[in-house]
Amino acid sequence: MQVQQDVPAGGSSPPPPLGGAATDAFNDNAAGVTNNDGGGSPPPPPHGQRSVPHSLLRRVQAPPASPRTRARTPLHELMVVPRTPALQTAEDALSLALLAMVVRTRPLVTTGMVLAHLTQHFGISMDRVTVRRTRPDDFIVRFTQRDDLELVLGTLSPEGAPFALCWRRWSRLIMGFAGAFRFRVLVGMKGIPSHAGSSETAQATLGASSAKVDIANPEV
Repeated sequence: MQVQQDVPAGGSSPPPPLGGAATDAFNDNAAGVTNNDGGGSPPPPPHGQRSVPHSLLRRVQAPPASPRTRARTPLHELMVVPRTPALQTAEDALSLALLAMVVRTRPLVTTGMVLAHLTQHFGISMDRVTVRRTRPDDFIVRFTQRDDLELVLGTLSPEGAPFALCWRRWSRLIMGFAGAFRFRVLVGMKGIPSHAGSSETAQATLGASSAKVDIANPEV
C-alpha cells in the first residue's frame, strides 16, 4: 500500500511554449515581410543571420521579479552552520546583551544616540555598555553588569525621549519564526492486511507525523 501526502506548489509552472502570433511574426520576418512599428524600416541583418522581430523579443524577455515576488520564492538550499566551540564562546559572550528595536514613528537613530539615551535616562555610563547596529532599526547593546541589563529591561520607555526603543533579551533564535513545514512524501507500507488497507489505517500508523493521508494507488 502506498500513501501520499499533500504539499503546496513549490515553484511556478514553466512558461508556455512560444507560438501563435509570435511564431507567425518570426515566420513572416524570415519570409521577407517587414513589420513597421511607426518608424523606418530596420537595417538588414548581417549576411547569414536572421533578425528577430521586436514583438517576439518583448514576449520572450520577462520583466524582472519584484522584491515581494523574490521574498515569496522558496529557498532551494539549506545551509547548516556547525556548532563549534568558537561559536559557543561567541554566544556566551552575548549573555549580557539586549536587542534594541526602534518603534513607533521609527526616526533615524544612531549608535551615539542610543548611548546618550542610556546615559540620560538610565544613568549607565559609556564605559559600561557598547552599542552595535545590526539592522537599520535594530541595535545589539552589550552590558558589562547584569544589574544595568535588568534595569533597562524592567523600565518602561521614558517619557520625553526623542525616540522609543523596545528591549528584548538577545537569543540566537530572536530573529527566527515558526511556520508549518508542509511536504509530500510517498510511503510504502508492508504487512497491512487486505481488509485494513485504507487511509484511516495509514493515518493511525503515521500518527502525528502526517496531517493528511491519501491512498496513492488503491489497486496496489
